[in-house]
This record gives sequence, structure tokens and C-alpha cells, in this order.
Amino acid sequence: MVLLTLSSLACYVEQEEKKEHAATLVSIRLVKEAMTALSEDDYETALEKADEAIQDDPAYTVAYSTKAHALARLERYPEAIAAAQQACNLVPEASQLWFFLGAYQDKAQQPGAAKESYKKGLACFDAQYPADSLAPEQALERAIVMYLYQGKMAGIREINNVISQYPEYRKARLFKERILRGDRDYFLWWADAPRESEADGASAS
Repeated sequence: MVLLTLSSLACYVEQEEKKEHAATLVSIRLVKEAMTALSEDDYETALEKADEAIQDDPAYTVAYSTKAHALARLERYPEAIAAAQQACNLVPEASQLWFFLGAYQDKAQQPGAAKESYKKGLACFDAQYPADSLAPEQALERAIVMYLYQGKMAGIREINNVISQYPEYRKARLFKERILRGDRDYFLWWADAPRESEADGASAS
């Protein structure tokens, strides 16, 4: 999630949801409209569509995560936290949802709660993805969350492991520079609103 697009997160969560819940066609359409609005920086419309999706299907996790994202972009962090918490309650094994929740709590100046969310997300992540089979993006994602969770030294240790495993992975080196500068807000921005950046053109060999 930290390095996932919101649409990728939706695909992941929907895969988890299918084990227990099948969203209605109306709610799926409304969430797609909300995501389109998010991509256009129309956060009020995104919030409206997400709320409509929740009204149509109160058990649709992606609707809550989309609502949380719109609220966060509007800097309505207490409401974003509440919506993100509801998403986590519905699919507690989805690590990316916990990472989003932690970022919102961080921005709301709730460091203790944020650390707990990062911890839960990392536990879910490690249970789902074996450490010896991580793709470059997954390994980098984990390193960034470790930085948010435990600070600069832990983040550098983790990202050095990524660079050691993928020495041509330029994005990891760029992100290491940001960690060294203590640019925590940059990674909270990633966690809150993943999108293309200057680092995204790099690829691992």
C-alpha cells in the first residue's frame, strides 16, 4: 500500500473480501466513480460517491478505504481514521489498510496509535509475504513502513537490505536519501496518497 496505487489496493482488498463478501454492482460502480474523482483531485465528489457506496453496501471494505482517503485529502483526519478503522475491522488481514490507518493517525498527531497500526500491518504483511520471496516493490514498502514505525535507523537498515538484494533498484536509493534527510512527511504523503513520483521511472533488474 505505501507504494501501491489506490486502485491496486482496491484489487487486493476485493480479493480478500471475496472470501466472505460479494459487493453489490451498484457499490462497485460508485467506488469506481469515487476513485475517478480522487484521481482528478475532486475530493468532495469522491467522498459523496464513497458514502453512497457505503449506504448501498455497508460491508464493502473498499468503500470505507476510499472514503478515508478522500477525507484525508480534505485534512479531516479524525473522520478519515474512523473510516479507515472500519475498513480494517472488515478485512483485518489486509496489511495495506493498517498502513493507511497508521498514516492518518500520524497526521492527526496520534503517534502511539499510529505505531500500533504500523505494527499490526507489518504482522499481516509478514504473514502473507515470505521474506525470501519479496518483489522489489514489496521489500521497499516494508522498509518504508519500518521507517515510519521504528524510525530512521530501522528504516536505513531495512532499505540497505533492499539495495543489497536489488543493487540496480534506483528507487530504493532515492528513498534512502529521503530517509537520511529525515523527510518523514514525504513517506506519510506516500502512505496517504500513493501516486506517480519522480522515483517511479526506476525499475529493478
